[in-house]
Amino acid sequence: MAKMDKILQVESERSTKALCRRITLFHEGSFYRAYEWSAWLFVRHKTEYQVTHRELKSRSMDYVLIGFPQEQLGRWVGTAQDVVQTEDGMVQFSVPEGVGGDAAAPEPEVQRAAFEEWKQSFPLSVPSSAKHGNEESRSAAVGSAFPPAASSAAPAVGLLDILRRLLAVEVEGLTPMQCQAELRALQRTAMQMM
Repeated sequence: MAKMDKILQVESERSTKALCRRITLFHEGSFYRAYEWSAWLFVRHKTEYQVTHRELKSRSMDYVLIGFPQEQLGRWVGTAQDVVQTEDGMVQFSVPEGVGGDAAAPEPEVQRAAFEEWKQSFPLSVPSSAKHGNEESRSAAVGSAFPPAASSAAPAVGLLDILRRLLAVEVEGLTPMQCQAELRALQRTAMQMM
């Protein structure tokens, strides 16, 4: 698994237009993951993927990522001429100029603003430590934007709140029983709205 320091260093190297077109994939277990700018390029120029937005408390920052099984690497790298693969499994390639309507790509500063706007459009995911606790600790960890499951003492919640809560749950990090419990809590909340 790639260290977050290395990932952030690689992803911060976007000073030229050529570097702004580079996608870096990190080999982690049986998956490849793209972080930050690379995730943005991948979703923008390759295909839509579920984007995860997480908080990195040790650095007081947040980051986004996408991932796919290693068997799909050839499908996404495609016919890129500049593919570089390192010994630690990192794969880099560039999106060709003119792909996706970027014939005259803006300067890196303009692209940085577009990236940041895209990144902030995804809600922060529920921290994994909160997922395995009880309902109250999970809700407290997520914050007031995602209310706890409705109870007789809970304030009324709207459909948007339920959707936010649903989108914040990282299903792949939960057991089937935890998924079922989360779904039941969302159903109870929705039923109380009717």
